[in-house]
Amino acid sequence: MRRLVKGMLPTPRLAVIALFGMMSFSPSTVASSHDHCSRVQAPSDAGVIATQMGLIRGHLWVAAELVALDQMALGAAHAKHPADEIYQSLLPLLKNAGAEGFAAELEALAVTLQERDQPAFQRAYRNLETAMAAVDTKLSPSSATHLDVTVELIKQAQVEYAAGLVDGEIVDIKEYQDARGFLAIAEGLVLEVFASCGPLIAAAQQQAVREALALAKTQWPALSEPVVFVEEGDAQPWSGTALASLLTKMQALRNLMR
Repeated sequence: MRRLVKGMLPTPRLAVIALFGMMSFSPSTVASSHDHCSRVQAPSDAGVIATQMGLIRGHLWVAAELVALDQMALGAAHAKHPADEIYQSLLPLLKNAGAEGFAAELEALAVTLQERDQPAFQRAYRNLETAMAAVDTKLSPSSATHLDVTVELIKQAQVEYAAGLVDGEIVDIKEYQDARGFLAIAEGLVLEVFASCGPLIAAAQQQAVREALALAKTQWPALSEPVVFVEEGDAQPWSGTALASLLTKMQALRNLMR
């Protein structure tokens, strides 16, 4: 995973909710304790933890999608990213917050991929998500925190996407895939905020964000190769403009909720 862009939460390199074909999670698994609208800003460490957890989930989203496509080796590579890139910097923050870690669950998931055991992967994934949901419950992130995390995930998606593509050609498939995973988690978080805070957010603004999310997802015509972009006129669907537009709308929404 590429280095985070400037302006992100102060943390080292970081890493819902979707149907994976073989398993599913609801938005409540990302924010299991968040069932009401709150504008309260989280303490700085809690915000960093929430962002890192979102990045971990993004990597795991990609791994699960690839497993569903029977691309176990590539899925295994993505499943290793949380432990290799994120977890060690997250662990002391979890300890300070009084939250349990989930290293054993991460390792168990990696083993199932090494053994190419899809049913075991499903079980290990559910166990890992349960362990991560316990962290969510402990920290109880607010709607405002979710929007902060969403903005950071979209920023990171931009970084990964730019690293994965050059002039519409895949140069690093893992970075391209990472970006899609981060967008998936961002989408789940913002939909959770809409469900909790709908009356506080104008219907037109919600619709604009939903449309921007849908357009941003078209920047990934496929998750794995072959990836073929279809140009329409002068439009370049790989240019990243849809992600940039989404980021602008999400920043405005975040500012509204502060």
